[in-house]
Amino acid sequence: MWLSGLNPKEFMNTYEEFHATVEGFCDGFLLIFPWVSKHKPNEELTKDICGEHHYYSPGVVLGVICFVLFSVGIYRLVT
Repeated sequence: MWLSGLNPKEFMNTYEEFHATVEGFCDGFLLIFPWVSKHKPNEELTKDICGEHHYYSPGVVLGVICFVLFSVGIYRLVT
């Protein structure tokens, strides 16, 4: 079957996967602000992101979606 090898206990069970997801979320949330200076990740974090890019990419998408929802919420609160 297509998803027969999927084990939910293995989802984000290492710190490398968590680091990549959080870094992706932060990069996605701050993507719209070009004047915000993003820090350059150190060697360990860069290795985590490169090794777990399948966690980093959805983190970026989730960060952008959360930024849009945050912006809409602030707009509705102010107006």
